[in-house]
Amino acid sequence: MSRREDLPTDVRCFLHCRLKELHGKRCFYCRRNFGKTRLRRRTLDHYIPYRIWPAWEIENLVPACEGCNNAKADSLPWPLVWLLLVQVREGTTVREANTAPAAVQAPPAGTSLASLAG
Repeated sequence: MSRREDLPTDVRCFLHCRLKELHGKRCFYCRRNFGKTRLRRRTLDHYIPYRIWPAWEIENLVPACEGCNNAKADSLPWPLVWLLLVQVREGTTVREANTAPAAVQAPPAGTSLASLAG
C-alpha cells in the first residue's frame, strides 16, 4: 500500500467517487460492503502494486477494504499471475504479447505452480 500523503485530498476524493461509479460500493476483492471498523474502511488499492506501476491512474486503481488492501500488500493479484504464466508457457515474450488471451482457465485442483511454469 502506498502512502496517503502521495495524493492531494481533492484528487483522492475524485478517485473514490469515480471508482464508486465503476465498481460500486463494495470491496473489489472480498465483495463486502465498506464499513466503519478499521479493517472495513474504504481505501484505494493499486491493482498492480505501486512499486511496479508508480502512478495513481484510474485504470490501475480499485476500491478495497483496508483488510484486503493490507493482505494483498505489494503482491501481484492471482489473475494477473495466471496471465503471465500462460504467456511464459506459450513462449511469448512480454513485448510480443499485445493482448491477453481471450480466456484463461484455472488449472486443475492440486496443480502446483512449479508444474505450470515448467
